[in-house]
Amino acid sequence: MIFVAAPFLADAAGQLAELSGLGGTFIGTTLVALATSLPELVATLTAVRMGAYDLAIGNIFGSNAFNMLLLLPLDLAFPGALLASVSTTHALTCFAVILITAIVLLGQLYRVEQRTFFIEPDAVLVITLVFGTLWMVYLAR
Repeated sequence: MIFVAAPFLADAAGQLAELSGLGGTFIGTTLVALATSLPELVATLTAVRMGAYDLAIGNIFGSNAFNMLLLLPLDLAFPGALLASVSTTHALTCFAVILITAIVLLGQLYRVEQRTFFIEPDAVLVITLVFGTLWMVYLAR
């Protein structure tokens, strides 16, 4: 089903980017990424509702790792250099994803004995980095 729907999603995203003036990179980074991550979101939310927090975290990181592994076969199948043909703004997105993933992993490894705030500082940093990166991608359109 994914192979059938993917070309339509890419075409719709391109048209939406053109009509809205937001730019293909911004639409791809936000809306297309959200649409293609919905199955992982449902699985993660289901795991959280079941109280299986480790499963939820593993689902997120496993999906991230699998997507990175797909770069090698895609690069081999693509005529020319795959990453050379994408927007340079994606380098910012890639760096942000690596940094955010590292922060979340370190937050999982560091066990605090007593919480002092409603939200942990690493979560505030992750949220700030996500919205800051989206803002920079939006400005780079």
